[in-house]
Amino acid sequence: MYPAVLSIVFEQFVENQLFRRFYYVGIFPILHKSVRYKPSENWSSEKLRKGKCMRKGQNVYKRKDGRWEGRYIKERSADGKARYAYVYGKSYADAKQKLLDRRITQAQNIDCSPSHTKYGDILRNWIAMSRVHIKESTYSRYIHLANAHILPYLGELPTGKLTTQTVEKHISFLLNKGRVDKKGGLAPKTVSDILTLIKGSIDYANCSGYSVNCYLDRLTVKKTQLDMRVLSVDEQHRLCDILMRDMNLTKFGVLLCMYTGIRIGEVCALKWERIDFSEGILSIRETLQRIQATDVGACKKTKIVITEPKSKKAVRDIPPRSTLFPYTTLFRSSVAET
Repeated sequence: MYPAVLSIVFEQFVENQLFRRFYYVGIFPILHKSVRYKPSENWSSEKLRKGKCMRKGQNVYKRKDGRWEGRYIKERSADGKARYAYVYGKSYADAKQKLLDRRITQAQNIDCSPSHTKYGDILRNWIAMSRVHIKESTYSRYIHLANAHILPYLGELPTGKLTTQTVEKHISFLLNKGRVDKKGGLAPKTVSDILTLIKGSIDYANCSGYSVNCYLDRLTVKKTQLDMRVLSVDEQHRLCDILMRDMNLTKFGVLLCMYTGIRIGEVCALKWERIDFSEGILSIRETLQRIQATDVGACKKTKIVITEPKSKKAVRDIPPRSTLFPYTTLFRSSVAET
């Protein structure tokens, strides 16, 4: 969250949620006109019924004949092009389970000799195996980092040629010239995440019988701690004056963030059932994110997901200021009437 430009996302969800529509709003130094997002087509039940859109990822689709179809990469040609294979099921869950079983079997049966196995195959298999126990947003992040910053440079290397020095040079390159637009290096946090992927995939390779002479235990990325600018008392008063003037749902969402410290994703996922009016408690149990749609054939490049907060400490109960509850009651009544 940037203190100078406080942004909040509003988009339409289910009927009982606190905010029926979500917007991006520039707040400081004045409240700018909001720009509305179009609802994600990934949520279109009509498209699901017609078989024109995938069902929540996993490369699983509903066919016109009523069956569900799952697609996975069976092998790659000499020039790196993917060759696909398919599984079929009577339901989405059936096809999804068959697809997962096929991917696990595929990962277990790959030739482990250094001359035949490319690092890119190891990385893809490790990410596929990890999908069953990581959040969807984390999986999307893994896919993005792998496709943008690892596979184009290291993907075609045989495992026997992937050395500690090779990875060290690549990490140095990313820090200095790793941006996709070629205008400098990546942030240390991003490079650290990339290194985590490389280490995890190499650990997976060594545990699976691959021959990878790469030792990265001592390789780390130093993260720089940036000074955070906070609003001054005068700026806070000015912001409150703007928010309290002609109060609406958008302004109320920003005001709620300001007085409770909840994150943008948390206020976007907030539901009426999470507000206890009798006790004056606001419960944070979900967060909203817009992530990249990782599956081939997705209707949109991005999609919205509502998940549990990132950490256990983020699950919390907050007693908001009493001055906020009259607005909460007012907006709840106005939403119920519509």
